Amino acid sequence: MVDPILPAEVLTAHGASISQLVARLADASGLQAEVRDPTLGTELGYCLAFTHWHEAGVSPFGISALDLLYNRYYWQRAYAARHQALHGPDAGLEQEAFKMLDDSAEPVDLEVIDDIDRRVSPGGGPRTGCARR
Repeated sequence: MVDPILPAEVLTAHGASISQLVARLADASGLQAEVRDPTLGTELGYCLAFTHWHEAGVSPFGISALDLLYNRYYWQRAYAARHQALHGPDAGLEQEAFKMLDDSAEPVDLEVIDDIDRRVSPGGGPRTGCARR
């Protein structure tokens, strides 16, 4: 199975343009402080960016619409895990992740979803090394 999650190096290489997009999205949604939060901002920022690209039908980095969904799901789950590790359980965050899968126009590969869920540690966010296999 090819890993659909973009490696951190790819996201970092496009950091300036992603940061500008996230700032605009955070301003529009009132999440400026949350995006600047050093413990949750990275995950939330990437979640906002991938959600925007998915809803706008834009496929950055030349990835498919389905891989875009998998990246969106990854960052939402990473944000939820980190948020819950810091603030306790939040059923709404869990439901958001599963709703995005239910709302998908394309069938999702449950093995990919299981792999993503395994990568996101229950104790505080994404495991290191989200590089392509």
